[in-house]
Amino acid sequence: MQNPEKTKAILVDLIHPRMRASESMERLSELEELVQTYGGIVIVKTYQRRFAPHPRTFLGPGKITDLAKEGKSLGAKLLIINDRLKPRQIYNVDELLKGSGLRVWDRIDMILKIFAKHARTTEARLEIELASIRHMGPRIFGMGMELSRQGGGIGTLGIGETNTEIMHRHLKKRERRLLEKLEQYQTVRAGHRKSRQRKDLP
Repeated sequence: MQNPEKTKAILVDLIHPRMRASESMERLSELEELVQTYGGIVIVKTYQRRFAPHPRTFLGPGKITDLAKEGKSLGAKLLIINDRLKPRQIYNVDELLKGSGLRVWDRIDMILKIFAKHARTTEARLEIELASIRHMGPRIFGMGMELSRQGGGIGTLGIGETNTEIMHRHLKKRERRLLEKLEQYQTVRAGHRKSRQRKDLP
């Protein structure tokens, strides 16, 4: 049976103009190890020098456009940025990647995906889903804010707010259910622990 093809990823780091390129490569090598743990393969490692992250896209829009073209030509599926991005930045980068076949992850996404893939118990899977929801929630809100800002008109504002509010309510409802289930697991575990302690008594 043939092994499934590994997901191809492009890694990119943002570094200060005074930082040595070798330092960035070391940082990207650490991220590459995470990608390999996840089961992917890195086909490009690169960086951009900036004094500060771009407020809307973290990397410069031109850099993202270039990476989108390169990723499409190489058959890459992931663009992983070696930092934690703000919700509106994730949304705007995704917009620039449309048509390239690439999705954007930040470093936190990468770590959560690894945990989710290797979670063995039901409780562990619930904890990872809860962490993912809490990471995703602000992104939903940020996406709505960005749609409203870009629209500049009542129509887009209403659509952006309505859709994101629906998604946000759904996530909050799921979060409450996960917390309830985790609390049940903790109660059962505490009961088992007390039972074992009683058995050890003379």
